[in-house]
Amino acid sequence: GVMKELGAFRYRFSQRGARIMGEGGRNDPINLIYIDHYVKFVDVDLANDITPFITLLHWDVPSGLDKRYPEPLNREEFPLDFEKCCRVVFKALGKVKNWIRFNEPRCSS
Repeated sequence: GVMKELGAFRYRFSQRGARIMGEGGRNDPINLIYIDHYVKFVDVDLANDITPFITLLHWDVPSGLDKRYPEPLNREEFPLDFEKCCRVVFKALGKVKNWIRFNEPRCSS
């Protein structure tokens, strides 16, 4: 692959919770097409001796949650939705050992 040719041995990318769980809620359907995409992507990285680092939240909250809750990142409901998304991703990408919870958390704290 291109990254291996460039000499990369680590690659950080963000999974898109907004794509994996379209509406974003913990009871909403899971998009298996995107799960499969990430599984294949990670498999290619690992086959090329590239260690993946995955960011779980890179500020792309599903629009369904913006409509569902009266405030951004509702403190009661959003953690439960985020936990479900993380569990889905961890289960699908169990080969990945390096996780980044939030991208640049101090930017909005």
